[in-house]
Amino acid sequence: MQKTILTEKQQRQVYVLAFGQEFDSKERKQQPLPLSIAYKTAVQELRTRLEVNGRYLSFKLDDLANLVVTATPEGIELINDLGPDRPNYNIWWELSEDIICNSAYSWLRPEHIGALISDSCPILGFDTVEHENDRFGTYEGIDTRSIVWYFQAYAILDEFEVLAAGDPVILTVCENEPVK
Repeated sequence: MQKTILTEKQQRQVYVLAFGQEFDSKERKQQPLPLSIAYKTAVQELRTRLEVNGRYLSFKLDDLANLVVTATPEGIELINDLGPDRPNYNIWWELSEDIICNSAYSWLRPEHIGALISDSCPILGFDTVEHENDRFGTYEGIDTRSIVWYFQAYAILDEFEVLAAGDPVILTVCENEPVK
């Protein structure tokens, strides 16, 4: 496997995702660790909280905190059984129900996080918050501690064909800008 070379900015972003502040923040009471050590600590913290194996899917993190989703043999079988006319949102829910129901993960809709992308793009959140809305009731949204991923290639690749082939789908981590 090829080793990823990260910039200082990328390492700092991963640290902020894990701990909610810069590793060398002036608000710290102690001297910060060197960035390389702080980054490794942040990655380990994120992997401890976020990596999970379900019946149909497995969620792992890469070095940039992107979510690497792979299908188990049962997941591949389920995707193939549903065929090419499967509805995207429902199949994601079906594949990840055991993970979603037993963790802080949730599927999000683009309008709930202010994303200007198609409904067909899978968006997954961790530590999302429930928002009140008079018109639609409650919905999942994000705050400063939420982590959100989306499938960048949703318009050109069928993510279920990728999973059914045994290949991983990479959900890219988003920069966190909470919607008010």
